[in-house]
Amino acid sequence: MSSQGTVRLVKEPGGDGTQSHQEISRDEGRSETGVPIRSQTGACERKEKAKREGDFSSQAEESSLDTFRNEDKDESSLSIFLQRLGLTSQTICDMTRNRQSFGLAWYGISSIQKNVVPVVPLRSVDLSGSKGLSAKRVSLILDYLPASVEEMKVDSVLTKGPGLPLFLRFLNRVRAQHFKEHGAEGRAEEGGVKEAPRLKSFAFAAKSLGPTEASNILPLLLPLLVNLSLKGNLLDTEGFRSLAECIRKGNCSSLKSLDLQGTGLDYRGDGSELLCEALKECPLLVETLNLSDNDLQVAIDELCSVLFTSSLPHVRELGMARCKINEWRSGAVWEAMGKQFRDASSLVSLDLEGNEIDCESLKTIGGMLEKGVAPALRHLKLDTRREDWGLQFGEDRAEVAEAVSSFLRSLSSEKSPPLESIELPPLCGVSAESAEALGAGRYPAIRTLRMDLKGNAVVRFFRQAPQAPKFSVLDLRLTDPSNEGLVLLGSAIRMKRLDAIRDLWVNPTNTDEGGGLLAEGKNAFLTALAAVQLPNLSQLSMPHMRLTEGETQTLAQAVRAGNLPRLSILDLYDSGMGENVIGREGMELLMQAVVESDEGLPHLRQLDISFTAGGGGVKSLCTAVMSGKVGKLSYLNLEGSELNDEGVRGLAEVVREGQFSCLEDLNVSENDLVGKEAWIALMDSITESEVSLPRLKHLTMLGTRVGKTGVSLVKALWSGKVAALQSVMQEPWHLDQEGVSAVAEVVRAGKFPEGVELFEEFPLHLLREPDGPLINIDALLSAITDSERGLPGVSSLFLEGGTMGPEGMRSLVAGVRTGKLRLTSIVLKDCGLSDPVIIELAQGIRRGDLVRLRTLALSKNGLVTQKGIKKMMCAIIESEGGFPDLVQLSLPPGRAAGVPSVVDAVGSGKMPVLTNLSVEGLNSAGVVTLGGAVKASRLSQKLEGLEMVAMNTRVNLTAFLSGLEESENSLPNLKSLVMKGGEIGMKGVQSLAASIVSGKAGTLDRLWLTRCGITDRDLQLLAFAFRVNFCPKLFLLNLDRNKITSAGVREFVDCLRPESLPALTRLRVSVQELKARATTEGKLLRTTIFCPGNVSVQ
Repeated sequence: MSSQGTVRLVKEPGGDGTQSHQEISRDEGRSETGVPIRSQTGACERKEKAKREGDFSSQAEESSLDTFRNEDKDESSLSIFLQRLGLTSQTICDMTRNRQSFGLAWYGISSIQKNVVPVVPLRSVDLSGSKGLSAKRVSLILDYLPASVEEMKVDSVLTKGPGLPLFLRFLNRVRAQHFKEHGAEGRAEEGGVKEAPRLKSFAFAAKSLGPTEASNILPLLLPLLVNLSLKGNLLDTEGFRSLAECIRKGNCSSLKSLDLQGTGLDYRGDGSELLCEALKECPLLVETLNLSDNDLQVAIDELCSVLFTSSLPHVRELGMARCKINEWRSGAVWEAMGKQFRDASSLVSLDLEGNEIDCESLKTIGGMLEKGVAPALRHLKLDTRREDWGLQFGEDRAEVAEAVSSFLRSLSSEKSPPLESIELPPLCGVSAESAEALGAGRYPAIRTLRMDLKGNAVVRFFRQAPQAPKFSVLDLRLTDPSNEGLVLLGSAIRMKRLDAIRDLWVNPTNTDEGGGLLAEGKNAFLTALAAVQLPNLSQLSMPHMRLTEGETQTLAQAVRAGNLPRLSILDLYDSGMGENVIGREGMELLMQAVVESDEGLPHLRQLDISFTAGGGGVKSLCTAVMSGKVGKLSYLNLEGSELNDEGVRGLAEVVREGQFSCLEDLNVSENDLVGKEAWIALMDSITESEVSLPRLKHLTMLGTRVGKTGVSLVKALWSGKVAALQSVMQEPWHLDQEGVSAVAEVVRAGKFPEGVELFEEFPLHLLREPDGPLINIDALLSAITDSERGLPGVSSLFLEGGTMGPEGMRSLVAGVRTGKLRLTSIVLKDCGLSDPVIIELAQGIRRGDLVRLRTLALSKNGLVTQKGIKKMMCAIIESEGGFPDLVQLSLPPGRAAGVPSVVDAVGSGKMPVLTNLSVEGLNSAGVVTLGGAVKASRLSQKLEGLEMVAMNTRVNLTAFLSGLEESENSLPNLKSLVMKGGEIGMKGVQSLAASIVSGKAGTLDRLWLTRCGITDRDLQLLAFAFRVNFCPKLFLLNLDRNKITSAGVREFVDCLRPESLPALTRLRVSVQELKARATTEGKLLRTTIFCPGNVSVQ
């Protein structure tokens, strides 16, 4: 078949970077397929070359182009196809983004350029977001863009790497065309190639332009443009220097819109300074300027020196959203407007969203509006977008109320601009008068209102005309609403005044135990929800509402009727935990309504029933999730909700079926009714599910029996099914030898989730069967060292029980040295440590392997002797860096001979910030040594906590207390003194009392004297010390298991003054009689007294 006409075949770019074209007759020699032989041969040669060079991407792209370069059908047929396709800017841009359709896009562009396909002239082209296409191929589109194109967007494919020279060539061609048309000098494009696009607007996709690229591109591009967007491209100093130079040279004279959002215009570089200096030299006539998402907290003053001045005389729209402008500087923009009144006259829109606003700032803004600053202002955004309502205003609700009232008054002033829309920050402490005015719609310009109303203000807001203000966004937090307030809320819902409401938070903290005080109001509110749809409600929070089962049924009716179609957050936290509040039946009614409704709650993302009794009905929640009527939950809080075995097994079923694939935060804490077997079922479902919990970040299981699931817990957390996990909060794991081996196995295999924090510790409690063998943890520590990655996310190691040998300690130290354990805390309690183990630890200390430690606790390891402790202390003294960050040191009972070395180490300066020291197993000689050290000021002056545990009750503690009394500098920062066992005696108590009176015992907040042989007379001396020298910070006093009688207690209370111990909240004694007299005489009113049997008596 032959046909008339020619087809232009585009060759590869020549060495000079220009395109050449050649006419080939359609009736030239063809192959059997109808493709011109010459063309087919050329394509084959190119494909073979690409194949030899391994350029498979080029092969695919060539194939796509060849399809349309050498199509054997008539060109008219393809043109008809393109016409029917309806070529537009959008369809062409979509086709350029992937390899398969790129050829069609290229043919379409070239056909438009040649007027082969009649279409509406292309005005806009978006070449960003291409997938798998090289810069060379995408640049082919640039060569055929028609002159009608005025708007363009590109990404890093064209602006970085091999694409940059091609893009610069294109810009030079556009620039030459521009200069030619405007009579300016410009380089003519070689070869007389067709005319170029007449660009006016240009945008760079985020992260497509860096400092180097900006310095090459901006000088060529800026003289052509009216609109430029650099949003999301970090220009750094070099990039801003290029932009500033263009402004200074007048190359931006045509620019009307400049978008610098998120470009790094902040205090870390010189961008703001360069920009401001250039603007002062050459004004910029832009009408739209966007500076949002730059850290301007330091640069704001500098920017204000050019804003609203002759440097920027025509700005109509100014964006400064999310610029980290704090509450102290948020008024600076308005102050600049006030100083340059005339130059702010053109401002129509000001966006300060996401910055800090305090009371003074709000007053400043109101004052400027009242003075008529920015008379043309129509749109004002001040919403901080913060979740912590009103905290930016401080805690003084009266101050906030005055600031809000002042601002609202300014909106009514004669000189205030005719604002059409205002987005306010969250307002807490709104007065009743302001609430009434807002509810009545007296400020129609306020479109976004986020407000915390309390008490009577709730009534005043809702007690207005049926005609509702036309809010775009309405968020309400109603604190302590009365019955009337809730009734009026229900009426407003029924009258459809709250169709715009997005977040509704109702917190009646003044309800009684059964919630009956607000029964009428709650009923009115809930029945309104059941009767009328709230189309935009996203969050419904009702903490402390104490819903009864009947009230929960009414809420269920709202769900069944589809009246909460956009609900994303449902918070029923703390509904009372008493009788007749939401429980299993209420939860089941609510979930049954979800299942039976047409749509359910398809957008639900967060559910909180913590501290209710609703956990008993969690099985019904699981049924609803499995039905597909509940959205993809990301947050589920069941803490303290009386969760049972059935509910946990239901959760296990949902996990197993992959229906919690979006869950990020799960809290099942404080549910002690759930048995071990149910928790095992949940852990096994995590391990065995194909989908499991891939997005789970936070898992909280405190106050449960999860820790006793052993191997199942280990396998679940290290199965690879919770790869996103960041934190696990739970009780210590209780593992037997099998569990320890399982942990060692998964650690060695490197399955520990990277970056996870286990409640700040790696808490393993080792369970030894009665009379069974000790549990050895050497293999676990060895696995950490031998693994490729170790446990780099674990900062604290807590092991209790079992046994550790020298090899285990060697592995532990090696793990820290190699970075496989980045520990700051090591706690090895009751781990069977012996002298050889401590010597291995000492060697690591001497080498400096443990220099980052802040806590080292080795208590309850009775096999350690004076030899081990001495070796360890000498290592600290002899090490180069010591323990520069060590705050807490707890030593095993090494008998008295170890104490001198401890004192030497503490006084050596190698532990400069040590604040807590604990020494066990002291005998009388050891106490004498410590006393001498205190007297000679050899202990650290920074010591805040000192614990001394005597080896038996015969050890005399007097020497230490005498040393404290006789010392010159004493322990000025001592806050906690703990003495257990031994005998203080009258002289010791006298010294302690004298130290308290003189202030040498520091500012004690905890004093623990148990099993110290204290008598009634001793107690009277202590009381006298408290009478003479008040202890305003002492909150804990433990005198348990001493020789105190009822008579001694009477004398103790008699001697105290009401102001002696004002902060005391915990007192432990062995006499029940104390409570009555202490409280009736007003001397220990804040104190909880613990008597024998650990019974708390108020």
